[in-house]
Amino acid sequence: MAEKASLLLRAMIDFALTRARTKRYPHAARHLESCASLARRIEDFGAWGDHQTYVAELRAQHGRKTGFWSA
Repeated sequence: MAEKASLLLRAMIDFALTRARTKRYPHAARHLESCASLARRIEDFGAWGDHQTYVAELRAQHGRKTGFWSA
């Protein structure tokens, strides 16, 4: 169950950042915190990559979106 919740949260984060929905950045930041919490309960991320990998990819793709990272 944690796997599905994490994937759903990641989808919402990706949507907000990819479409530059700045009003959603605080929500997306909270979603990222939830993903970190859920990651502790996930044994196998499969093809999706673990939480650290996901955060690294976010930083690479959206590192300049300070409104998100500061939230």
